[in-house]
Amino acid sequence: MLLREMAGGWAAATLVSVPEGDYFSTVQRIRDEMKSAYVQAIDSDCVLNADHLFLALQNVVSAHIHGYNKMNRVDSELLLVIAGVNNFEVAVKKLAPRAGGKAILISFSDRKEDVLRSMELFGKYGGPTVEELEFRNNSSRLVKLSSFYEVPRRGSGQLSEDELTRALVERSAVFYAKYR
Repeated sequence: MLLREMAGGWAAATLVSVPEGDYFSTVQRIRDEMKSAYVQAIDSDCVLNADHLFLALQNVVSAHIHGYNKMNRVDSELLLVIAGVNNFEVAVKKLAPRAGGKAILISFSDRKEDVLRSMELFGKYGGPTVEELEFRNNSSRLVKLSSFYEVPRRGSGQLSEDELTRALVERSAVFYAKYR
């Protein structure tokens, strides 16, 4: 599990196996029990690295703090920002975990204890499927993510992980300017 202090609160992310059936009901049970934490699950194939995830979350939290947010909930808006679209249904379709696949479970709260507890609850409700969060970015994954997010490659070559990270972070930073 990755744990970071950010934006006056705490964020944690871990890799989980998505249970067969409705993963959303598991996430919703955690939200119902942890009213003070925002919890979201994103298909792990759609996240480049920890910076991609946490910096997008930082942008969302900042939007909520300063009042230029698009949605009422941080966890819902995170999908918009990562997907780079201004339509929630499109973002969900693009980033939703697949049953039997892997997802990144991310939580944000003012309290560290609540973030950690929300991570524990996935094991309780979704099964003991929490794994170490690692990003293994090889050239084929970088090409796939560049295409998925429609980030143009430079010349005839492909973007490095650092270049793609910068492009995705910049994209999440300008999301609010693009969709005023």
